[in-house]
Amino acid sequence: MNSDGDQKRIIRKSDRVTIFLKGKKFTATVVEGRMSLGNFSISGNELIGATYGTCEIAGMKLTVLPSIARDHMETMKRGPQVILPDDASTILLYAGITPGTTVLEAGSGSGGLTIALASAVGNMGKIVSMDIKSANSLIAQKNIKKAGLQHQVEFVIGDVKNGEFVRKTLDRFDIPEVDVVMLDMPDPWEALDTIGSMLKIGGVLVCYLPTMNQVEKIRGELEGWGEGWKGSDRDSGGEGGFIDVSTHESLNREIVVRKGAVRPDYTMLGHTGYLTFARRYQ
Repeated sequence: MNSDGDQKRIIRKSDRVTIFLKGKKFTATVVEGRMSLGNFSISGNELIGATYGTCEIAGMKLTVLPSIARDHMETMKRGPQVILPDDASTILLYAGITPGTTVLEAGSGSGGLTIALASAVGNMGKIVSMDIKSANSLIAQKNIKKAGLQHQVEFVIGDVKNGEFVRKTLDRFDIPEVDVVMLDMPDPWEALDTIGSMLKIGGVLVCYLPTMNQVEKIRGELEGWGEGWKGSDRDSGGEGGFIDVSTHESLNREIVVRKGAVRPDYTMLGHTGYLTFARRYQ
């Protein structure tokens, strides 16, 4: 008889798993019959009832583990540029996203950040993910469904700059105000009037921007820069209604570890985007 520990390690039908096979990484939902893994195909029937870890199917050695959010972000189908795990982890911490948090996301993209957000807010939270392009939204929806997080996310086609539309959308989902607003768009300053009344006091605004010129523009709008402005004061708050404004860049370099040769990876991704955070105080 298997122990309780062994029972918890059993692979079951409908489990979402990460499979390491021939140096590649795949995510999949366990089904009866054949399971397609890129150029490979394995029998789901042989996985069901096996234990997590290393196993052999049809002469192929593979390792099967329960999927985590990062696995889905790294293996998902991509359309628009995605927010990578390095930036996503910074967003989760600096925005205070925890189980039960409600997030308005403008710019569904390929759904990479949406996966991280939905994993963090859990069953008690909600993500309203808005995009102006239906093609982007469809890609994101497929990736969210593959990750098994579709119940935490409501996808909407529309423009976050349209205040009336956003208000009606939140009312439809019985959301009076949100804890976090995530703007992944080229001109987030155009949406500040819209989101100001929908972001709760103490709520966090996050803007993801690729260039310093855009960062300068959003900081000026958030802090109410005037003619005599010489620098920000994070403690007093600006005329834009936000305080504790800061901008960050997340850089992550993997270390290549081999016996007798440990060095930084030469192919480091030097820049993804700039993250600006601000908290609403009025």
